[in-house]
Amino acid sequence: MQRNEVFSDWVHLSLGFAKNAKNIPENLQFQHESEIPFLPISLFKTKKISCYPNHEIHFTSSSTTGIGISQHHIHHLKDYEQACLNGYDLFLKQLNEAKKASFKPGLLDTIKVQNPNYDVIAALLPSYLDRSGSGLIYMVDQLIKVRAKEGGFYNLQFEQLLLDLFKWKRENKRVLLWGVTFGLLEFSQFVNKEFTKETTDPHTLISELFSQTDILETGGMKGRGPELTRNEVHKQLCEGFRKNDILSEYGMTELTSQAYSLGNGIFQCPPWMKILIQDPSDFRAFLPANKTGRICVIDLMNYHSCSFIATDDLGKTFPDGTFEISGRIDHSDIRGCNQLVFPTI
Repeated sequence: MQRNEVFSDWVHLSLGFAKNAKNIPENLQFQHESEIPFLPISLFKTKKISCYPNHEIHFTSSSTTGIGISQHHIHHLKDYEQACLNGYDLFLKQLNEAKKASFKPGLLDTIKVQNPNYDVIAALLPSYLDRSGSGLIYMVDQLIKVRAKEGGFYNLQFEQLLLDLFKWKRENKRVLLWGVTFGLLEFSQFVNKEFTKETTDPHTLISELFSQTDILETGGMKGRGPELTRNEVHKQLCEGFRKNDILSEYGMTELTSQAYSLGNGIFQCPPWMKILIQDPSDFRAFLPANKTGRICVIDLMNYHSCSFIATDDLGKTFPDGTFEISGRIDHSDIRGCNQLVFPTI
């Protein structure tokens, strides 16, 4: 395994090793993952976080805050694709098990639970489509090609998306509508407005249209409106599309892997990914389950860059290993910690 010099410097700094030390001691060992110094995610905006001199592709983040653009250099693209596909397959398996568990046969005992393998993946990802280098676009494109029979991308093309949903409904196809938060909210408003023009009972028709379509949200508002909590987003989307649950994906440019939620904003990681909660005022302290703090991610598929990332998200874990996102960290509240540590690398 190659050495990541940025992470090496960070470990020296955070563990108090001499600044001019050439290398981390070879016998340095950690007894628990909470002892590992998690790399601040902001460093992806100012440093090349890589263990290898060469890479096959690099993904870039959006810059809605104007602070900067993160870059994630991927050594082997095939490994990235495999992690995305395997994580998605585990998500489908969990979704299938959840649907079976909630299925209550009545008079029609012969009805089978629908298989969650989607015939169509429709991606409503404006803002991502408007720029190059998006890892999310690359991932969803791979899922459409490898895991679905058809699908495509929509850049605020609400009329065309609605027409296609009608077509897929007539063809009895199962659809996954994967959308960025603001796109889904605007599309739900468009749908309700259009249906209200045509009928006095839009609720029933919308419910029928989306009966075989699952909604999966990701990505936030991207500057298109005030940031909402995930509970607020899901409430609006459930009302707009007449759904009981909204699926979610949690990922970012700086990670290779993704976590998914089957509803209620509770996420589950694949086996090679884990969430720890860091005390926002002390990067060396970690919090127990049900306590809110900074989300830190162990992503073993980030072997080419850094597998230990301290994000700017707030959340908490639960005893079963699942986790919840509650918002973003306000850096003005922890300015002292950031100024003391981050700029020195």
